[in-house]
Amino acid sequence: MELIQSIRDTGITIIMVEHLVKAVFGIADRVVVLNAGDLIAEGAPDVVAHDQKVIDAYLGKSFHD
Repeated sequence: MELIQSIRDTGITIIMVEHLVKAVFGIADRVVVLNAGDLIAEGAPDVVAHDQKVIDAYLGKSFHD
């Protein structure tokens, strides 16, 4: 994650496919969430973390609880 962060900090765009939510939300500026191939949320990690569809599909509860 440190290597990815250092590359991102240089201004290079990184597309990361990952299921570890804490890793994604900790490094991403923008998150796109798919569920069974359907787009269910898109935006800043803090906004997406509170989206009920994302909570239901991946988190089981609010990410910040």
